[in-house]
Amino acid sequence: MDIDPELIAYVTTILLSIAAAFMGKKWQSLKDKFSDSQLISLKFAQGLKVVSDAIADDSITVEEEQKIIKAWQDIIDEAGTLVRTNGK
Repeated sequence: MDIDPELIAYVTTILLSIAAAFMGKKWQSLKDKFSDSQLISLKFAQGLKVVSDAIADDSITVEEEQKIIKAWQDIIDEAGTLVRTNGK
């Protein structure tokens, strides 16, 4: 029984094409998740900066309080969006 090298090459090419398509889709998914995690980390750092600036003079004004609330609300909203998006 002879095995045709062209048949082996044909089958191998098909299998590698399927694997490449699958891995490409998984890679794109991982890149999207990493990008989302970078965004939430950036927003978290911005929220900490707002708090740090507000407490620098050992008191918090009403305007600083509003900035803190807005910054952390943005973080919560972004995290909620991230969870809803990745949950689907």
